[in-house]
Amino acid sequence: MASSFELFEQVGRARRGVVGGTLVLDGDFRVLAMDARAQRTCGERLEVGGFLSRAFPFVSPSPVTAPVLYETSGTGPIVGVALAPEADGSIVAVLLTPSLDELAFQALPGAAVVTDGQARVVAANAGARALFHPTEVVAGTPLLQLIPSPVLVQLLKAALAGAPNPGLVSFEWNRPEGRRTFEFLCTHGQTPFPHCVVTLADVTEVRQREAERERLLEAVHQSQKLDAVGQLASGVAHDLNNVLAVVQTCASALKEEVHEPLHKADAEQILLASQRAKDLLNSLLAFSRKSPAHNERFDAVEMVREAMSLVQRLLPTNVRLELAVPDGPRHVEGDRSQLQQTLINLSLNARDAMPGGGRLSVSVQANDRRLTFAVADTGQGMTRDVRQRAFEPFFTTKPRGSGTGLGLSMAYTAVRAHGGDIRIESEPGRGTTVTAWVPLEQGLPEPEGITPLPRTRGVAVVVDDDEATRKVLARFLKKLGYAVHLAASGEEAVSLLRAGLHPSLVVCDLVLPGLDGAETVTQLKALEPAISVVLTSGFLDEPQSVGTAGVAGLLRKPFSLDDVVQVVSRLPA
Repeated sequence: MASSFELFEQVGRARRGVVGGTLVLDGDFRVLAMDARAQRTCGERLEVGGFLSRAFPFVSPSPVTAPVLYETSGTGPIVGVALAPEADGSIVAVLLTPSLDELAFQALPGAAVVTDGQARVVAANAGARALFHPTEVVAGTPLLQLIPSPVLVQLLKAALAGAPNPGLVSFEWNRPEGRRTFEFLCTHGQTPFPHCVVTLADVTEVRQREAERERLLEAVHQSQKLDAVGQLASGVAHDLNNVLAVVQTCASALKEEVHEPLHKADAEQILLASQRAKDLLNSLLAFSRKSPAHNERFDAVEMVREAMSLVQRLLPTNVRLELAVPDGPRHVEGDRSQLQQTLINLSLNARDAMPGGGRLSVSVQANDRRLTFAVADTGQGMTRDVRQRAFEPFFTTKPRGSGTGLGLSMAYTAVRAHGGDIRIESEPGRGTTVTAWVPLEQGLPEPEGITPLPRTRGVAVVVDDDEATRKVLARFLKKLGYAVHLAASGEEAVSLLRAGLHPSLVVCDLVLPGLDGAETVTQLKALEPAISVVLTSGFLDEPQSVGTAGVAGLLRKPFSLDDVVQVVSRLPA
């Protein structure tokens, strides 16, 4: 009996538990004797003379000709009974109670299954019984029948053959509750018998959180990049607008002076392109710094035509542009640059959705209350999930480095800021239509005409540290009848007045080296109180000096001849 006892003690420890008592049974599984540990373990459930099946119904009362182990699927006080025949015809029964290892095994997160050397289930924890049907993971079940992936079956076979542990393996599993992501780990051992411990962990939520974290980190990264671009744009805005002012004013003058239609068209394109550059710079500044919009009353139909003229040049030859706009002007009160940039962004998104070519349709419809823009493409279309996230900042389906994910977000912000709305209609393979509407202005008077300028307007002083800007402003003012004096700094302008010059107009840049624009104007007004002052600025925000006493207007760089004429025409004669 000692040898049988040792055998079962070893078997019990190797598999699930430790010895919790020993009984002696007859051939009918009636208890002949039990030790003290068995009495404590069984309590009132079993006594000498009783049948083993009364306390342990999972033990089959069949003839025992070789050692056999019966295990339960639960985690109660008895987790198994080991039986072995004795020479005198009796049967030794060893009760197995949970070991600390067994308790830890049951507490493992996820599903854990122990197999023997033939990949048959020896033990399964609560997670495994929850993942599989409880009747599928009973002792002796071939685990290969339960694993959903042929790749994992091969890994398990390789592990049982002694192959190196491949580590965690991820796989997708179509479960009744939906498609889930699992991680599989198979560990092989030889002590005290050949076995494998297989763990399956559902990491779907973990992966989703990781993906969301990556998305948020990418959004922060994009936001930091945008902030850096905004700071850069803010830093170079003044100098860049000086350059654009020269381009725009020279193109404006060229347009007035040439008579060849082709040359006039070229001058108009230069004007449109420089205005586009200005709008792009202002959009960056506005989006990164949340600066207020600059509202004006403008013809939306003309704005759309100008935008499409630029878009046409950015389309590949395999994308055809179709434009449908109403006859006559349709006036809107709002930020012209913002809405035009929105229309351009929507058009370029549509272009990018048609890498193989297609049709880009832009239409404008007006009724008594609203103006509706529609941008449609014949491209790839969007899934429902993409449509739902399309207006999220930094969300993009383009490859990394091909887009910021801000185009539709900026479009949404711009349209809602104008009291309108925007929506997307799209299906995979059927193209996309983005529709936006803004309210039409009702009953507004037409803009006042420009007062004809007299041939002689007096003396003007242009104060700007940029030589090219000084020259183009002087050229414009001379066209308007002024005798022009130039000053490269505030100190130089003050010196001109102290030397006896009596100008009627000073056009002064707000940002100057040394004596800045505001202080320059103060000193000039002290010397010549009656002068009219027009400030120029290359920044997006309106200077605080505008609107104060003695400042008659603002020219925002880059400006055209028409802008100069409009400001000067409103000055006192």
